[in-house]
Amino acid sequence: MKNLKFFAAGLLIIMLFSASDCHNKDYEYLYIKNSSDKAIYYSISDYYPDTTIVKQYSTQGPLHPDETTYFGAGYEEFEMNNTLIFFIFDADRIEQVPWDTIVSNYLILKRFEVTKEDVRNMNDTITYF
Repeated sequence: MKNLKFFAAGLLIIMLFSASDCHNKDYEYLYIKNSSDKAIYYSISDYYPDTTIVKQYSTQGPLHPDETTYFGAGYEEFEMNNTLIFFIFDADRIEQVPWDTIVSNYLILKRFEVTKEDVRNMNDTITYF
């Protein structure tokens, strides 16, 4: 009887791990690709429709020409808001200009406003040209 309880408990644990493993395999990453000829930094905001530049600590990079990276929590990024805002910054500017100046002068290269459906239609990749 004691062995049967251990067997049942072991089987339950295996089933739980199997279920969580399937969830991880279904995880979908979001990517950002730099198809330009210069390095960039990027940041993501879920405060749409507010297009204010997000805080400096959330800016990531540099992402060099022809590089692609995944970011954030995949499609879970859309849980707070159906539309995300991606800010693209010039790497040289980020590295040389004070953040307050970047924010006050809105020194971005490009801003993307995308929904989950938009990103799916772009094959999970935001591409900066």
